Amino acid sequence: MKLSQIGERGLLQKIEYWCSAQKSSPYFKPVVPLGDDSFVAKLATNTLAVSTDTLMEGTHFKLQWLNSVLPPTRIWNALGHKAMAANLSDLASMGRVQPLFAFVTLGLNGDISVDSVDNLYKGMRKLGNLHGISIVGGDIIRSDKSIISLTVIGIFLPPSKPLTRSGAKIGDLLLLTGPLGLSELGLSYLRAGKKGFETHLFPTPRLKEGSIIGDNLATSCIDTSDDLLTSLQILSAKSNVGVQVHLNHSHLPLSFQKRSKRLHKNPLQLFLCGGEDYELLFTCPKNKFKELKRKMAHSLLIGEVKEKKYGIQIFWEGEKIQPKGAGYRHF
Repeated sequence: MKLSQIGERGLLQKIEYWCSAQKSSPYFKPVVPLGDDSFVAKLATNTLAVSTDTLMEGTHFKLQWLNSVLPPTRIWNALGHKAMAANLSDLASMGRVQPLFAFVTLGLNGDISVDSVDNLYKGMRKLGNLHGISIVGGDIIRSDKSIISLTVIGIFLPPSKPLTRSGAKIGDLLLLTGPLGLSELGLSYLRAGKKGFETHLFPTPRLKEGSIIGDNLATSCIDTSDDLLTSLQILSAKSNVGVQVHLNHSHLPLSFQKRSKRLHKNPLQLFLCGGEDYELLFTCPKNKFKELKRKMAHSLLIGEVKEKKYGIQIFWEGEKIQPKGAGYRHF
């Protein structure tokens, strides 16, 4: 059945039904539930984190690529997962945040099947349920190209306070929650119509890691959804510092290097300039590094915060390099 056959009201009723089975949360009590002009809830705290992110057909995904490797039901499931992951990653970068609500705005054309939208919500709800977030509202518009836009709201868990991009201090260590470039490599496999694209479509938001570093172990943080170079530029500018990054082959998983070379891709370039990995780039005082590694052994030490005059310096196997280009730019 197509959307044009059930209409806007019919779709809204289905969305209300799809979202009715969500788990209840101890962090809020609904006062006016999903289905009214606004969702109203009583919160256990008044310190909120709010973020929004959008996936647009033609800009963030192309259905012809997805159709070549996935069945239709899996395509919309993957898009739902990724849309939710992108937004949860922004909350993760703020520290110890418990996600609460998501508002979903969709732009769709009437020829899209109801089952496709059902699977989109299944993808969002499956990941959302893992992290305790409920879809509580949104909007629908007609659009020639598909648009999936989410706004998410979370609360800070005491006694934490927000991690920002502006707190890095000279002498801090520079770390990642995991290796980069896997999403960009997955996109390359997707474009080639080959298996190996999962890292692009099913990223993991680092909420657990955000909670760990948000417990007074980090001084600043940013998610790496753009790419590492862009994230370094933003973090250094906001904190008014410079950075030195020291990378070697140990930072690039061996399987990642092999898979990159199969498609004639430079793994280091992917690590530096590939986007949509949703790992966290953060700074940690040297005297807290041992505690951090105890709590997050998989974190990657990649450099150190320097004085602003250093700018952004990248070293590969001890040799200073000048990376070419950067990740995706909207404009």
